[in-house]
Amino acid sequence: MGGQRGVGFMVKIHLKNYIQDFLGVTDRIATLNMKIPNYKKRWTIIQVYAPIEQANKSEHELFYSKLSQTIITHSNNTIILIGDFNAQVGAKQNEDEYVLGKFGHGKRSENEQRLVDFLLEHNLTLLNSLFKKNENNK
Repeated sequence: MGGQRGVGFMVKIHLKNYIQDFLGVTDRIATLNMKIPNYKKRWTIIQVYAPIEQANKSEHELFYSKLSQTIITHSNNTIILIGDFNAQVGAKQNEDEYVLGKFGHGKRSENEQRLVDFLLEHNLTLLNSLFKKNENNK
């Protein structure tokens, strides 16, 4: 029987020579480090697949703890954090949530609040909330 979870990367063939390493941190977190010409810093792409809302609290805590460690480990690099956070953060609830743009939509639950808190902790921006989307794509 095949795996039930996991993350990975698809890389364009012309970028393969810039890959320095790939690390599967957990079955939910992986990193791809690249040294791209004309950039001083290494690029670290972190791919994630977060636990669903119904997962137990310890699974969420372990995921975000490992993700925090991963970000700190690569903090000297240019970081791109992508993946499925199983969260819809909804609209910005106050101006202190500077990590969110003005195009959030819907309600926020515990999983979503956890993501917003994580973004604030690491000074990351949820780019998807910065762009207006077609009503069908919200």
